[in-house]
Amino acid sequence: MGKRILFDQKRATGVVVSTTGSKYELSATHEVVISSGAFQSPQLLMVSGIGPTVILQEHGIVVVVVGLPGVGQNLWDQVFFGPTYQVDVETFNKQVHGHLVRARDPHSLKERRKTYPGLPKTGRRLRPASSVAAFKRTCDIFHSEAMTPIVIGDEYFPGEEDQIDSQILGIIRDIAMAPWYASGTCKMGTRSNRLAALDTRARVIGIEGQRVVDASAFSFLPLAIPKRLSDDKTLIRNPGVSAELDEGA
Repeated sequence: MGKRILFDQKRATGVVVSTTGSKYELSATHEVVISSGAFQSPQLLMVSGIGPTVILQEHGIVVVVVGLPGVGQNLWDQVFFGPTYQVDVETFNKQVHGHLVRARDPHSLKERRKTYPGLPKTGRRLRPASSVAAFKRTCDIFHSEAMTPIVIGDEYFPGEEDQIDSQILGIIRDIAMAPWYASGTCKMGTRSNRLAALDTRARVIGIEGQRVVDASAFSFLPLAIPKRLSDDKTLIRNPGVSAELDEGA
């Protein structure tokens, strides 16, 4: 695991890493390329002295290499929400249940991570009008002629009594769950953008020889399902590596 980035003035020269309890240094002949994800990439920058100056100083990081207010900010994620109906078919969740939890099923996972973090439910990024409209549209689908043969009874959750927009919005804020595709915490942008941590070639602003090439580089989270988001992260990585190779030629 990367513990700290090494610098000569404002040029990245290597990384301090830790493996099985031992620390050692890796030197870079051309560039230091970080790809640790939306949480670890900004964390690594900040412990190395790159980030919001006030926050760094609050955590005892007195050597500020570059003050970048946007490092660790601008967190994006998708949200899951929707009504629930009972259906007269075996659902996908039921089919895979034995594979995903501790059970007698021979294909189940051996262990479950008890320390898995809880899901954020702040609802701060929900857009009220579009969220309520999407919720209602989902209800319409379940009431459609095509779904009639398999739907059992009335709406199971939140129930037919909660149909006013304000009620629906409150329910969405209570039940919204993140699918853990966090992005945007080292966002790309122009130097005039206060929250930009990277330029348009994934280079850390104000630092020579350092890039961040993962989902933290997104300026915003694309409207995507997980597979598409994986493709988007691949696109972020490839141009960053290509640009590095082009400049080093």
